[in-house]
Parts: sequence; C-alpha cells; structure tokens
Amino acid sequence: MGFFEASRQGIWRILAGRRSAGQQPIPDEIWSWAIGEHRIFRGMGAADEARLRELASQFLAKKRFDPLGGAKVDDRLKVSIASQACLPLLGLDMSWYRDFSTIFLTPEAYTVTQRWEDRSGVIHEHEEELAG
Repeated sequence: MGFFEASRQGIWRILAGRRSAGQQPIPDEIWSWAIGEHRIFRGMGAADEARLRELASQFLAKKRFDPLGGAKVDDRLKVSIASQACLPLLGLDMSWYRDFSTIFLTPEAYTVTQRWEDRSGVIHEHEEELAG
C-alpha cells in the first residue's frame, strides 16, 4: 500500500495491520520531517528514536484525531503530535495514555474557565487561554 493510498484511508486505520506485518507504520519521509521539525528531538540517539517511533505508531493506532472549528489535520500534524506526546513515555509504555482516546484540534487558541476546590473548601476560578 502506497503512502498516498494510506493518507486517503487515514494513517490510524492502517497502522495496526502494518505493524503486525512488521513494516514501519510511519512513512520515513513524514518521520524524518517530524524529527527534524522539533528541536526537542535533536541529539536523540538511534535507540531512543526507534523507541519513540514505535510509541508514536502505537499512539496513532489507538488515538483518534478530531478537528474542530475548521482545523486542518494531515498526516504530518498527526505524527508531529504523536511524537511529542510520546517523548515522556520513552522509558514507559502506552498504558500511561489509556484513559483518553481522542485528541481534539482547534485552528486557534481559545479560553476556558478553570475551577478547583482547595483543601479548605474554597473554590477558585480563573480563565486560561489554551493553544489551538
């Protein structure tokens, strides 16, 4: 299956089958772009990069990306998000991310109201801007 055919189907739909067949689930071109795009990956050793790629592949296979408000999502963005999300998991496994299944993507920042109760029962509230 070629990359463009995979793109039409959505990368997350084919990852499980490709991974079980022993093939690299993230196309080399997209992986190289994602690793080169973010400074945080510079200087990473080959073993860590291979582990990160496997974790990112699992992330893509298990998580759903939902664009909201006209957000544009392509395979590069998905791999970029997956690779950054999996960096803290290098010494762990995907079970740390089992409690969520969907990543919501918005085209721009938005404001949410955060509320929490402290130990003495006082309720605090503030608005926080979140990135899109």
